[in-house]
Amino acid sequence: MPVPGRNQTLTGRLISALGGPWAVLLGIPVIVIFYLMHLRGPNLPHNLAEMFSVVVAVGIFMLTWNARRFLDNHFFLFLGIAYLFVGIIDALHALAFDGWIGVGNRHIDTQLWYAARYLQGVSLVIAPWFVVRKFRPGVVLAAFFAATAVLILTISGGIFQNWYNRGAHAGIMNMSDLCLFGLGVAAFAMLRRAREQFDGGVFLQLALSVVFVVVSEVSEGLGRRGYESLYMLGDLFQSLSFYLVYKAVIQTGLLRPYGIVFRNLKRSEE
Repeated sequence: MPVPGRNQTLTGRLISALGGPWAVLLGIPVIVIFYLMHLRGPNLPHNLAEMFSVVVAVGIFMLTWNARRFLDNHFFLFLGIAYLFVGIIDALHALAFDGWIGVGNRHIDTQLWYAARYLQGVSLVIAPWFVVRKFRPGVVLAAFFAATAVLILTISGGIFQNWYNRGAHAGIMNMSDLCLFGLGVAAFAMLRRAREQFDGGVFLQLALSVVFVVVSEVSEGLGRRGYESLYMLGDLFQSLSFYLVYKAVIQTGLLRPYGIVFRNLKRSEE
């Protein structure tokens, strides 16, 4: 039975955005297990987090792409397309992290991680433009495919392999981290400008997702500078960010499929 007034407080809204009290309680043992795995080595928990992100990214794309003819808010469609290609690069990053690909190309896993985060950051900045605007899905899909192909081919060619050497080119890594932080702040600002176009709960989930993206990137950046224990936080916050986007899309696309349509009609009448 819901507690009266719970959703009127900030804590109550945060708990609801995360999935409710049971989801928060379930997250505690997950974090403990994740931490214990991390003590034995970073590879397994890191790859589990990356694979979770990839599965969620593909799920978001499949839902939004198949519902593209019915979506009045193209923000979700753009985000679904973008996250598919972010997930593809994250999958390659996980393979490179374990040495399955990129043998001979130094720091390829780091390059792929930055490529995925840049693509994600730019997409989050652009996506709010399509809250009240529409686009041709095929054109956007082709554009993301081309951009992803260029990134992967450039990285596999070894052009940037010396740029992400923590010792010799720390300045470039610092600049990249600052750019990612700036993209995160810009994405939050753009989303906040469009907040009236979203249900309150959905907006909070999307906003928290952007915040967790920034926290994840900062944690990963510090991890590369010797604070290796922060890698775990980076992985956790990245997974949580993808989870919140998935929950926002599912909540709008499945549980309340007509919420955005009726919301826009009401706004038009007003």
